[in-house]
This record gives sequence, structure tokens and C-alpha cells, in this order.
Amino acid sequence: MSRNLGGAERLAGELGVNSSAIYHWIRGMNAPRPDRAAVIQRLAIETGFSLNFEDVYGHVSELQSSDPAIVAEIYRRKKKRAAIEEKKSARVAAAEFLVKSLTARRRLAAVDQSIGETDPSPARPDEVTL
Repeated sequence: MSRNLGGAERLAGELGVNSSAIYHWIRGMNAPRPDRAAVIQRLAIETGFSLNFEDVYGHVSELQSSDPAIVAEIYRRKKKRAAIEEKKSARVAAAEFLVKSLTARRRLAAVDQSIGETDPSPARPDEVTL
């Protein structure tokens, strides 16, 4: 039994994206990457429609400029992405610091061990005999 997919689902399949990406493009939340816009243009031509890059990207710009809610949602998403990237950067910096600290400790331990093997430790004051 074959499943009858809607237009957005078929287009998503052709582009290798999730159908939610198609709905985001339609609502003007974001725009397709140029490589995907080229596929959309090719598919439109194959089905008898004339579509150029200005049609694809102009739609998004037009929606964004006419609807403040879209602009607010885009700003919210960009802010959320920036916060996620900031957290990721902080985690990477913490991991790098940890690795450097552990490496330094290992080197110090190796130096301490090599010193202990070659030079006897000085006697403690209570062990010194006169």
C-alpha cells in the first residue's frame, strides 16, 4: 500500500530535509540554503512553473517585513541559538582547561618520579644523625 504524501512532504523528500523545514520556509521563519533553492527551482521548472531565486528569497523577505511576529520569532530563535553556542563554547573551554590541567599533573608526577629514582630524597631532620 503506497502512502499519498502531501506537497510539503514530497518536497522535503526531494530535498532531503524534514517537512517542518518546508513549513518554516513557507511561513517565512527562515529560507532554504542556496543549494536547496536551486533544487526547488529545478523542480518548479519540471512541473511547468517559472520560479527564480528572487521568488524563493523574496517571499521570505516580504513575509518578514510585513509580519512583526515573524521578526520577533526569528530574533527569539537567533538568541536561543546564540545561547546554545555560548554554552557549547564554555563547555569546550572547560574541557580544554581540564585536559591541560591533567596533562600538567601527569608531567609533574613523571618528573617527581624520575627525580625520586635518580636522587635520593634528603633525610628528614629527625632522621639526621650527628
